[in-house]
Amino acid sequence: MFGVTSITASTWSSTNNNAVVEAIQEIQALAGKGIKTYVLGVGSAVNPNVPGASAADQAVALQGQAVLTAMAQAGGTNNFYAATSASDVQSAMNSIIANILGKSVSASYGAQPSATVGSLEFLLKNVNPITGQGDLYAYVLQSSGTPSTSASWDANSFMSNRSSALYTTTPGGTNGAGIDILLSSVATNTPSAFGTLPTSLTASTIADYTIDPSYSSGAYLGGRQSGWYMGLPTSTPPQVLTAPNNGQLLGAGGTTNSYLTFADTHASRQNAVLFSDNDGFLYAMGYNNTGSPTFLWGWMPQGLLPQLQNYNTFWQGTNMQGGFHTTDATNGANPAQWHTYVAGSASNGSILYDLQLTGTTAANLQNTIWEDDLGGNYSQPQPSDPVFYQYQTPGTKNFGQTWALWAVNKTISATSSTSYLIGVNVGTGQSFQDALPFNNTATPYIDASGNPYLGDNTGNVYEATATVLQSLLTPSTGTKIPSLPAKDFITTGPYASSTMWSGSFSGTYPFMVQYIGGSYYQGKNYLRVQGPNGITIFSQLNGTWSPVWTAYAGSVGGAGIWSSSTFTTQTSGANPPITALPAGSVVSAPALINSGAVILPVTVPPSANSCGNGDAYYYLYALNNGIFPSGTFTDSTGTAITSALFVGYGTAFTPTVTSFNGRTLLQGAASNTGPSKTFPTGFGAGLPLGGPTGWKLVN
Repeated sequence: MFGVTSITASTWSSTNNNAVVEAIQEIQALAGKGIKTYVLGVGSAVNPNVPGASAADQAVALQGQAVLTAMAQAGGTNNFYAATSASDVQSAMNSIIANILGKSVSASYGAQPSATVGSLEFLLKNVNPITGQGDLYAYVLQSSGTPSTSASWDANSFMSNRSSALYTTTPGGTNGAGIDILLSSVATNTPSAFGTLPTSLTASTIADYTIDPSYSSGAYLGGRQSGWYMGLPTSTPPQVLTAPNNGQLLGAGGTTNSYLTFADTHASRQNAVLFSDNDGFLYAMGYNNTGSPTFLWGWMPQGLLPQLQNYNTFWQGTNMQGGFHTTDATNGANPAQWHTYVAGSASNGSILYDLQLTGTTAANLQNTIWEDDLGGNYSQPQPSDPVFYQYQTPGTKNFGQTWALWAVNKTISATSSTSYLIGVNVGTGQSFQDALPFNNTATPYIDASGNPYLGDNTGNVYEATATVLQSLLTPSTGTKIPSLPAKDFITTGPYASSTMWSGSFSGTYPFMVQYIGGSYYQGKNYLRVQGPNGITIFSQLNGTWSPVWTAYAGSVGGAGIWSSSTFTTQTSGANPPITALPAGSVVSAPALINSGAVILPVTVPPSANSCGNGDAYYYLYALNNGIFPSGTFTDSTGTAITSALFVGYGTAFTPTVTSFNGRTLLQGAASNTGPSKTFPTGFGAGLPLGGPTGWKLVN
């Protein structure tokens, strides 16, 4: 037609239609970068089956289909979408969006502390965010140390026993405590726990469609996928719970170390993987490295029960968004009684909880020790796990007692908020809530000496002594919330400011502190302070923190060092240089410090006037001076890596660290793998930075 060569989907390159050839070549170029192209044809010109179409119309439509198919194949999506009505367009767009988002990883891998070939690693993914589908996938570690590209099993396929495995806490207990009982039993015995209900709903009906979203022929799906159990995942990585193996407690020694007996009696406890979904549950799957898993339990906070009646919207919320972690601790009894506990947060930090597990063969659910439903005006600065403070001296009366700590903010008005430090003794449920003398923006950190750290939105870090922290662990009685005085904190920083970092920065508080961490390395303590635009490393001398080096993004990107308290911006001639972060990039997750190397997750957005995912990288630094750790990282051919490591597409997450066949294994993670279908895996040579080698990257 019009002198243009007819084509099929496989012969497009031979056509004289340059527009078609150039379009498909551009699509191929995007595919080479891991960016898929979804193709939508609209109107009768791409549908040869429209009633009344002539032979000529059908020929045009068939050519259109061939071009669209060639585009989709070049773009890695294989088939195009066709629409001849507004509803068709909407349906196609929903499917496309679901496919794009459905490939996204919610968080880093979950792995056990020590792994071998055949061990499992776990990944939470969106399956279809349009219809509220999420899942947990288990991948076998191969001899190369990389996870297999196909999953061994997925959790959703093994949840048919939900009616006998979904729990909440018996209502009415002090401080939210109580025996964990089946959701259906609460609906029968205490229907008021589900709130004031419309006449069309009963508590039993709510329990039924929460257990099985497709209950009553899908009448209560509210837009969710029929025949699917699990909801959308949170951003918290899955966590593997092994038999008790706390190295510090096991090595504490002494004939009075009661943890040794606990570890011995629970040595055969099956591994479990714990993960949270925004369908309102914290889930636990028991597993062996081979065979099928067992759905052990799912637990929902009491504070979410009244919201379940909103079945059209509940599944779209951030119901379990927060963080959680397990710990072994005593319950305050004499003699000491050990248990495994799970402490965490939900609803962006407006719900805090503490669960006790039981069982020598499986990690079963026992009691809710404590649940604090703070209210919707409370939230964590960012979703994060609690930090723990534990007494680890055998023979003392408080040996094994453990406190979980969170920092939360209470919104007072659009321009005012108050920050609090909240803690609970995980074994006894005793808790405290103390107001902070500053507006905290950071996740808490406790160093090896027991000193807690927090941060504010102007870049300052606040450190209290272990003595101050211990004074909080004996809460005063009364209804008034005490306030911590400013004198209890030593201020360090700011870690960043406009006088140190060059260029402009977006956001109301570009220098806010988000993540704090630390490490002891080669005889010196180091402190890691991060915000959305960069990182600064401090070292400690005679109890005082001093900044050492920094790397940042902003409009230009840069780096710098301190010498005798004087900051110097790095120039282009610096040798060796500290790698500047790319302009416009974002520090997207906490850095990992391993053997003297800092691995910083950085997300680089797509370039202007382009679409698709950004790129995920790990920027690499020597902890003590910030320069690139030359010779420490190699690719699969043994060639030294001399720049940032490409991880995948979308958001960069913190790498997972485990021991693999006696060597350190660092598993990278990002939102998408791209065409490779795997994330890079790093190996440690067992020597710290400064030794002959570090760890090897395998692509």
